Amino acid sequence: MIPSLKLLRYRHMAKCSENRKSTSVIDSQRVGFARPVSISTVIAILMIAFCVLIALLIAISKSNETLGSINAGGATIEGGRAGSATSVAPESVQPNFVDNDGTEETELNAPASKDISVHVDTAVAAAKAEPFEEKSNVAADAVARPKTAEQKLFLITPLSASGTSSPWRSPNGTDARNFFSGRDADSRKTLVETGGGSVESEAAVELGLAWLARHQHKDGHWSLDAFHQAVGCDDGSCTMPGASSDTAGTALGVLPFLAAGNTHKDGTYRGEVSRAIEWLIHDLDKTGAFKSNGAGSMYAQGQGAIALCEILAMTRDRKFRPSAQRAIDFIVSSQHSAGGWRYAPRTAGDTSVLGWQVLALKSAMQAGLKVPKSTFSKTAQFLDSVQAHKSGATYGYMPGRQESPAMSAEGLLSRIYTGWKLDAAGLKLGTEYLLTVMPQTHPDIYYWYYATQVMHKYGGTTWTRWNTGIRDFLIARQDQAGHARGSWPVAGGHDSTGGRLYATSLCLLTLQVYYRHTSGK
Repeated sequence: MIPSLKLLRYRHMAKCSENRKSTSVIDSQRVGFARPVSISTVIAILMIAFCVLIALLIAISKSNETLGSINAGGATIEGGRAGSATSVAPESVQPNFVDNDGTEETELNAPASKDISVHVDTAVAAAKAEPFEEKSNVAADAVARPKTAEQKLFLITPLSASGTSSPWRSPNGTDARNFFSGRDADSRKTLVETGGGSVESEAAVELGLAWLARHQHKDGHWSLDAFHQAVGCDDGSCTMPGASSDTAGTALGVLPFLAAGNTHKDGTYRGEVSRAIEWLIHDLDKTGAFKSNGAGSMYAQGQGAIALCEILAMTRDRKFRPSAQRAIDFIVSSQHSAGGWRYAPRTAGDTSVLGWQVLALKSAMQAGLKVPKSTFSKTAQFLDSVQAHKSGATYGYMPGRQESPAMSAEGLLSRIYTGWKLDAAGLKLGTEYLLTVMPQTHPDIYYWYYATQVMHKYGGTTWTRWNTGIRDFLIARQDQAGHARGSWPVAGGHDSTGGRLYATSLCLLTLQVYYRHTSGK
């Protein structure tokens, strides 16, 4: 039976409807499969990616820091300043040494660089005027002047310091006990009381140390000519600048702190000592010469070496040994064939420069450093050439010069350090001569400084008479007003070249004579 058209049309429509339902199911499934990810899922993915990125950045940063530390390890000093001292001195051989601590040669006490002779010859060729020639006894009242050359600055990392301020005590069983054993608090008190000091003299020392601390530059150095540029030093009282020598200024600045028992680890002023010693170490070149010695030349060399030897002897901290030995080796290598030292290395000597080198060598022996025996024998020969009296009681500035109080005092102290016994005839006559030139009649702090040491070592009634004349006289001269409070003005002679900081340092060391050096042996 042939279906009707209406029926066919109905069947076609039903079939199309069925096809549309099938297609709708498929489209619905496709849409369900491809719909967008939820917002919470996206946030979670982003947070994970962010954490991964942070972890990568931290890893890269640590890698760079490690690389920087490795690179810095090989150039800690050189990076701070071109030409600074390296941590290990070059090898050379210097026979016939005096080695007071009996230790064997190690990398920590390596001898001088073989480049010293080249450096010395260059220094000789560059020698200029003689700024420390003896001067007339006219007090200088110079107006403070700005520093002409740009101040040398170092990037200083302070030496390790303990968290306490306990006073230094001399190490038992070491040679330092012979020379520096009076510097701890208990010993100082006893020696002041028994040696002729006073409460007033120690109070003057404390005022002087405070003045020095106020005038130390931030990088650790002191300046002979620019100390008045310190913060707060603007009332015009800190006059009388000296010559330009930051090495000498720093050495003279730190020595009174060391004498009072301060080190880089202990004491009220351990921070000042730490910065100063680190500055001096950075100021050494590879040959052992100080680079900022300026007008002082070998004066500054001796003074800087004394400071390095003292900190080594007081603490027995071996990290100071290479620098101190290099500074001493340069002094040894700079000695003239006739036995003296002067402004430039290996030039004919004078008594004034020689005295600082002798004390540096003496301090080096107490620190256990190596010093040639021949250096002292040659020094004695030079002293023979400048003695003005056949007994060695008085001395001139150079061979053939007339005696002077300052050179006589320095010559006598050098004699003690080079082997004279306290009962030597020349020393007896020399101290009698010095008693005829009391401080009040001879305005020269340089003379007072050396004569006081000679008299103290000689002892007895000679010391009592001298101490009576010097102690209260110095206390009375100390400035008590303004920013200059605690310092000393220059007096005469060499003082005008050194200036106020130099004068203050020597006056402090003079008042510290009771305990600064406890034995001449």
